[in-house]
Amino acid sequence: MLMSKPTNDTERLKQALKGIKEDLSPTDLPELASPLMAKLTDPPTYIVQMLLCSIAGFKSSREDKATWAIEVEFEGVQFKVRDWKRSTWSICSTVDTPHIRETANALHRKLISAGSLMNQIMRPNLLQQVNNGQFYIKNSFSSARRPYEYFRDVLSAELLRLTETPNKPIAEEPNLETDQSTVPEEIKNSGIKITLDRAFTDYVNKLIQLEEVISHNASAMIAFFFSYTELLFDVLFAFEENRGITYLKFRQLDWAERFKTVLPVSTDHSLRSIYEQLLDIRRTTRNTLFHGFGGESALLVPLGPAGLIPVSYDVLKESILFSWHPVEEFNARRILENCQAFDKWVFSHDRAWYAYTFAESTFEIPFESRQVKRINGWKSSRQEFLKALDEESQTLDYMLEQY
Repeated sequence: MLMSKPTNDTERLKQALKGIKEDLSPTDLPELASPLMAKLTDPPTYIVQMLLCSIAGFKSSREDKATWAIEVEFEGVQFKVRDWKRSTWSICSTVDTPHIRETANALHRKLISAGSLMNQIMRPNLLQQVNNGQFYIKNSFSSARRPYEYFRDVLSAELLRLTETPNKPIAEEPNLETDQSTVPEEIKNSGIKITLDRAFTDYVNKLIQLEEVISHNASAMIAFFFSYTELLFDVLFAFEENRGITYLKFRQLDWAERFKTVLPVSTDHSLRSIYEQLLDIRRTTRNTLFHGFGGESALLVPLGPAGLIPVSYDVLKESILFSWHPVEEFNARRILENCQAFDKWVFSHDRAWYAYTFAESTFEIPFESRQVKRINGWKSSRQEFLKALDEESQTLDYMLEQY
């Protein structure tokens, strides 16, 4: 148990579980018990197992798709508490009545309460393990990279569509039958005739809508691009065997410092150029988009006939606050090119490629020195690295299939 005071803490947890007993005479057909409450995640399945096995001392068995199943008795009712693939758990019974369902709910509430106490007790010890370098971090790489790829591809397609949209000149002689506009009665009575080149206005509206679509997709792409780079930095940092700082301190550095910590900006001229462009994109576009369009750039002051003016007209040239769309077409093209340039650099440099490929595998990211050395040992070639990842994945799949 990960507890600082085993005796006192164990007694507190046993008290929290009071009323839950081990069923020493389980049903002859335990596999037929059906779930009264299924897909439970509070508390997590590993906490429920620790409470009932490590603290209460109940016996558990393995079943199909279940790493553990435990027969318990609560308020005179027999239940099976059962795991499902280490992700969720269920409270099952061979009988289903309103009274039994109410009792199952009460059992769940008691386990939630005991789980919360165990979480408090375990946290200081788990944090100590983190401080000792014995930890992993959740691999959320695909949650950022896949949306980035999606919006990047949509943006590329919409920019191409805009490029292929032919220019349409204003008609010298509008078609009076199809281009007549709706004119207020008083203007008609004055003898004024107004015509509208509908084909041209439809064309302009189409361009405006297309540019808006480009802006929206560029904004989303920017968000997920920078998110994915931060996760890539984490993996690169994890694979460093001689880190100068802890992971939590590394994470407290700003994006630019983390970039320079894990990637060779000072020695790789092409990467330095990409880095400077990305830094400018963060400053001029990304930060404004994702910090609410506020700050000094948004300040407007009334000035007589001029109306509301910014405190400096430089923002009219520099800030996306005063653009027709937050990300104009020319800026979207520039941003897309630099994001793609960074991707290309990552894929063409082994150290970055190894980190990217590991992150893409969905394995949790190790900081344990032994595991880091083991993975770094796979890096004799890209082919060997992919082979090792595949073997690791097959082993994990086999283990999961056993339950």
